[in-house]
Amino acid sequence: MKILLSSHLDRIIQDYALEYHNGVHKGLLDNFIGILTTYLVLYDDINIRDLEKRGKIIIWHGKSEEWGILKNPPKLSNDDIAIAVDVADGKHYRGRDFVIENMSGFSTEELVDIKETLGWEGLNFHLRRYTGDPMDEDEAWQWRERGVRTMSFIIPITGKDCSWHRAQMDNTVSSDRVKSAAHGLKRLLICLFDIGVNK
Repeated sequence: MKILLSSHLDRIIQDYALEYHNGVHKGLLDNFIGILTTYLVLYDDINIRDLEKRGKIIIWHGKSEEWGILKNPPKLSNDDIAIAVDVADGKHYRGRDFVIENMSGFSTEELVDIKETLGWEGLNFHLRRYTGDPMDEDEAWQWRERGVRTMSFIIPITGKDCSWHRAQMDNTVSSDRVKSAAHGLKRLLICLFDIGVNK
């Protein structure tokens, strides 16, 4: 089993604002924060780095997510898991450390294991299975169509009018939230590998 961490590169706006002050990131945060979170997990834990070196974790930065295309992705089998690491704004994300949504290909028992593992960590998160609601469409849907187990790991950011591609590029997220999300993603990876081993 391999786990793909897919944190796409933003290709909509090439010249965008990005700053950090007083513990808060500000600017066009899609998907800088997803990429940052991915690497915080990788750098934070020698075991995660070792799994990447052994090919058990794959890091990929696609360039087509904003157009709804999965272009030239790494090859995955139906034994593998694709996790889209991304950001979003919206009422159902607010106040959470992260949200795991569009979960597809996991049994009820596996979802219970994930929920209990992350809950034990004291993290404020929410899990949602794939629903097919067009408002939730993202990269995970495309992995699902390819028969790959998948989920979206969403780091909540704050913008105006639930929009994170504003020309003003004034979205924000605190470093505390990013750190909590990175911790949650690390624990999720460990849990998923445990599930894979116990199959």
